[in-house]
Amino acid sequence: GFLPFDVHAERIEVSDAKGVWLGIDHARIDLSARALISRRAEIGTMGAETIELMRLPEASGPPSAPKPLSETLQMPHLPMAVTVTRVAVGRLLLDAPIAGESIEAALDGHVTQNGNDTDVALKLHRTDAKPGNLDLQVRESGADPVLSLNLVASEPTGVLLNRALTRTDNLPLTASLKGEGRLAQWRGRLDVAAGQVAHLGADLGIAATHDTVVSLDGTAAVTALLPPELAAGIGDAVPIAGTMTLKEDGVIALEGVSLRAVAGSLTADAKTGGADQALAGHLHLTLPQLSAAGGTFGQPLQGAAELNIIVSGSQDQLRLQLDGVATGLKTAQSGADKVEAHLTVQWPEHPSDPAARIAITSQGAIDGIALPDAAQNLGRDLTWSIEGQAASDGRTAELTQLSAHGAGVDIDGAGRMAEMGRVLSGQLHAKIADLRPLTSMAGHPMAGELNLTATANQQSPDLMTTKIEGSLDKLQAGVPAADALVGGTLAIVGSARRGADGAVVLEALSLKGADADIAATGRFDPATKQLTATLDAVIASLQPVGRALGSALAGRVVAHVTADGALDQPRVAAHIDGSNLASGTATLEQLRLDAKIANPTLPRLAVTGDFRASGLDGTLGVEAQLGDHSDLAVHNLSVKAAGGAIDGDLTVDLANLLTNGTLNVRFPDLAPWSRLAGMPLAGNIVAQARLAAQRGQAADLTLSGNGLASGSGAGRMALGHIAVTAKIADALGTPSASGEATLADIALSSGTIAKASLNLDSGGPGRFTFRADANGNIQAPLTVAVGGTAEL
Repeated sequence: GFLPFDVHAERIEVSDAKGVWLGIDHARIDLSARALISRRAEIGTMGAETIELMRLPEASGPPSAPKPLSETLQMPHLPMAVTVTRVAVGRLLLDAPIAGESIEAALDGHVTQNGNDTDVALKLHRTDAKPGNLDLQVRESGADPVLSLNLVASEPTGVLLNRALTRTDNLPLTASLKGEGRLAQWRGRLDVAAGQVAHLGADLGIAATHDTVVSLDGTAAVTALLPPELAAGIGDAVPIAGTMTLKEDGVIALEGVSLRAVAGSLTADAKTGGADQALAGHLHLTLPQLSAAGGTFGQPLQGAAELNIIVSGSQDQLRLQLDGVATGLKTAQSGADKVEAHLTVQWPEHPSDPAARIAITSQGAIDGIALPDAAQNLGRDLTWSIEGQAASDGRTAELTQLSAHGAGVDIDGAGRMAEMGRVLSGQLHAKIADLRPLTSMAGHPMAGELNLTATANQQSPDLMTTKIEGSLDKLQAGVPAADALVGGTLAIVGSARRGADGAVVLEALSLKGADADIAATGRFDPATKQLTATLDAVIASLQPVGRALGSALAGRVVAHVTADGALDQPRVAAHIDGSNLASGTATLEQLRLDAKIANPTLPRLAVTGDFRASGLDGTLGVEAQLGDHSDLAVHNLSVKAAGGAIDGDLTVDLANLLTNGTLNVRFPDLAPWSRLAGMPLAGNIVAQARLAAQRGQAADLTLSGNGLASGSGAGRMALGHIAVTAKIADALGTPSASGEATLADIALSSGTIAKASLNLDSGGPGRFTFRADANGNIQAPLTVAVGGTAEL
């Protein structure tokens, strides 16, 4: 161009040791020659087509001496008056390392400075199909500068808050900072809002001299952004206050930081910087009434708690001390007189030294434990401690001691991890004399004793093996069927390995009870997230289950389950084989079932099978699929044997159980089903149910049968003919119905009924009129005629 008045640059790159971090395309400066003669710099346009900031530059050279904030806030004074009529950047690109995502925006504005007066106005708005803007106006005037600031920003899409708070409701974000005054007594207002549900409003003050003090005093209303269980302990409006002092020597101090919520208060102070890079901080949290925290702790909790966190040392050699204590703890089912925990983390003097280690120690105690069903001879106090160390980069860690003793608990362990977990060794032994106290806190009391030993050994650089062995003795899980199969003792044995490829192989896992065995194997590759697994289960006899349930059960059941594919969407297949099954007098010599989820992208289950009962050979099948709107589709339901069949197709809305579809039953001869039913059967029957979700649950029912009989001897019952038709509306709400039923040639041990009938009509929702007639001989001639109304 015409230097220096009309300058164009095709490409400008700014680099550091890592390469280019700033690129400018088609830059231009348009400088007025006439104004320059008058010692004024007038620039018509200063800007570029594209400016791309790829990352922040690397620091180079020793750090500059700290400068008071009062000087930093003052605009630089140029040797002549300067006016930039337009600052314009067509495309301002901020790459992901700068803002967490790539951002494209346009920049426009102007800049003017004349002596002690400066005026800057900039507008930034996004141009990448994601709305958002930022407006900045800064004015500074006078020898003792008066600063006027107006900053307004908005992000209306909600993407920023979704990412920051893990939300999906797209709350728009707006923020503003406005104020005016001398730098020694500047006052401003900060407002931040998340839609209409949350707001932070605070008064800001700046006293900028040699030491600059920044103060904040405001209120935050953020409960709508928090989980309900946490919001209850925060309250609708939380006062927030604090001051920050930036000293002339570079020291930064936080003082008087406080937050007062419903459940308690938090205070903090800290200091860092200076020539020695010293660091000191203290945080104190007080919760005088834990009950005020609502469901923050997962369940109602009474008591009081305090937490102190102390940070000391320097930025190179940090020390963290955490001390917590709680007293008078009570829940609905448990409690403790006192719980205390202490943690110390000490960073090494030379963290870059490969041999340097971070030392970690922790210990604590629980006194006066009160748990439901706890044996009195186990004690009420428990102590625990942990000691370990870790490399600064986290690649190596060593647990030198893990112990917990008291209240029937004895746990000891130690271990070592290196190369980010690729090298692992250690051992753990746990003995719990009574599981009831611990399992009661989880909501399902379970009695028993646990003895468990687990070991991990690095056999070679490419092979790590683990083993687990133990037992649950005197086990009572509270589930009668499971307790019967286990028989009081469950043996646990397992082994696994991890090879050079990183895949974890479960060689064997065995759970053995008195009448049930479970064995599992598998392989998982963390790199590909691929899983293969098998599970085999054997119930040797159902008789113990029957005794526990108060019924006569018998038989043997074997199950084989396989899974393979992606961890989050595996293909699953199961085969179940039952033999000599019996429930009371009903018997089933053999039952085979096969179930598959063949397509992991669809929640569809297909089941097929066959059965045999004293010459009755049959098949069965069903397909079930869960839809997108919580509806369950049941297709191809089928049970067939001896010319009889049950078939249907149904769709059920799981939210309200309303069902659409048809179910058919057809048995031309019931006699072959006698062994399966556990009693002699005879006759034929046909039935149909047509279901529709119309203003509630509607159903049309029909049934007809001839020559029906069941039982034998004195308990035999016979029915020569039956015919039923019925229409029902709103069956799951306030039903209305109409229908009729006729029965003929009823034979009982006490007599016979030649004919019986029932007619039903609806008088409106929940109202019915009926008439019933019957005649026969039950130890004497019998004639019955009755009618009336009924109301639900």
